[in-house]
Amino acid sequence: PRCSSKNIKKVGYNHQCHKQGYQCKECSRKFFSTCNTLTHATKKPIGCWITAIECILNHDTLSQMAEKCGIHKTTAFYWRHKILDRIKDLVNTDILSDVVYLDETLVPITFEEKDKSIPEKRGISENKINIACAIDIHNHIRCIVSERGRITTASLIEIYKSHIMSHTTIVSDSLRSYHEFMRVMKAEWIKIPSKKTECNGYSLERVNELHSCIKHFLYNYRGVGLK
Repeated sequence: PRCSSKNIKKVGYNHQCHKQGYQCKECSRKFFSTCNTLTHATKKPIGCWITAIECILNHDTLSQMAEKCGIHKTTAFYWRHKILDRIKDLVNTDILSDVVYLDETLVPITFEEKDKSIPEKRGISENKINIACAIDIHNHIRCIVSERGRITTASLIEIYKSHIMSHTTIVSDSLRSYHEFMRVMKAEWIKIPSKKTECNGYSLERVNELHSCIKHFLYNYRGVGLK
């Protein structure tokens, strides 16, 4: 992991953690087979992590997850974030091409962290987190938490500039932030007019299904925490 050399040797096996140890012959760095993986720096067997993933998919509480995995509730909290962060990294390596559908969805901030000076209202609000979502016809996905409230052109460029191939067809709504973004991307833009569901046979149904999956997953958490 330190020098990227492939000249390594085995230096023992940890029976408690069921991990193979290695040593680099170039820099003498010792490391385990799980280095830079989800189970790095943990003494729990892989079965506990599989159980933790199942708990997350089943929407179990932290207490239920801690009991099933045999860990403390605080550890369950960090495990949940570690697993979700790893999934985020795996999903967001995709490069989108051909026909790409873009849209954002909003999820509420937990009650304790809301700005009381901002009135409650439906739709776009500073008390909601904006998740930028993109999916192409090959089901390649990019989902990034962008900011509070309405997404900006700068955020769109930062999120998608290096993840959407050139000469693609981009389908989105008519949000003002997309106008400058499309000029930067130099892509064919299929703009769904306001209060319309489709344009020239294109619709946002594919990306809306992705929104539904995200909201279904987050439903039992009653909002998201900023920290």
